[in-house]
Amino acid sequence: MSRPFKTTGIYITSGINRCAYHCRYCQLTTIKSSKNITMDRFTAIVNRFIEYKHLNHLEDFRVDFWNGYTYDCSLTDFQKELDLHKKVGDWELKILLLGGMPHMEDAMLKQWFQDRKHIGSEFVAATYLGCKDQHDYWNNKKGNFEFLTKAQKIASRVGLDNVQRLLLTRSSLNHMEALLDTLDSLEIPIKERCAYPFFYSGLARHYEDERVTLSLLENQPERIKAIYRNDKEKWKSEQEWTEYARITRHKYEEDSVHLVLTDENIERIESISCEAILDDLTHRTQKAYAIVPSQEELAEKYADKTSEKIYMFLWDMECLWLDRYLKEHPLQGFERALTHFGR
Repeated sequence: MSRPFKTTGIYITSGINRCAYHCRYCQLTTIKSSKNITMDRFTAIVNRFIEYKHLNHLEDFRVDFWNGYTYDCSLTDFQKELDLHKKVGDWELKILLLGGMPHMEDAMLKQWFQDRKHIGSEFVAATYLGCKDQHDYWNNKKGNFEFLTKAQKIASRVGLDNVQRLLLTRSSLNHMEALLDTLDSLEIPIKERCAYPFFYSGLARHYEDERVTLSLLENQPERIKAIYRNDKEKWKSEQEWTEYARITRHKYEEDSVHLVLTDENIERIESISCEAILDDLTHRTQKAYAIVPSQEELAEKYADKTSEKIYMFLWDMECLWLDRYLKEHPLQGFERALTHFGR
């Protein structure tokens, strides 16, 4: 039953950069909006852990962070966050995610892109689920399809590269060729266009009836099959993941602890040491893993061994299996968000 846990780093998140709207399949339901956490307070906490890592010569200790899906914040805050990403050795803000952005007039949007390009952004990424009205329904924002296509054209004009991500669902496949026709008609250079299924996380967990099968994907026109994400050969059906889980043990229990900054805990976090924070989170994460079944037990008892629905990762599958387990065995006090089951 027990899953031993070893801390390998810390992942710090907040809800500073709030989305202007929320998609029906939003994967970020655990991120609450923050009103009292400023970028200065957030960067100060991240910098404390970077210093802790260096002072203790912890070369393999990871310090990662995330502030929310949209980057519609002040340029000053954007620069501070970009500098922090550079400090930990990643370039997250090179990609501007268009999901959740407030809709803007053309001139304002052009300036928004130019300002961030000047600071260091290189790409914009738009996610599409279906075409036109279908996309607007799923993204829960009227006019969003038109806004995203307009934004990608404006981004191209100011010298930013474009990435297009297309979600594969049973209903979106019926409109995929129309979507491709529309995107092609934009006549802009595309750095990357890829298509993939829902992750099993957040609100997307409620739409399993939309999940595609391998046979459905293989029966699509070549034009659609050509844009499947390049890891498609690793996608498996639940039936295949079940067998895989029996013979392969992935060490999810060796991972970063997750520190979620909220308006309620920010002052306490600021007042205690890095060691105290890590000790507390490690203890709570160990406690959470100790009360859930092993990967092998979940696969044996809670997998649908006949299901042909496709999942991209084993953690997708484990999260579904745990949901089935929890329906039979509710766990009081289980801090799911601290584990990989909380994705």
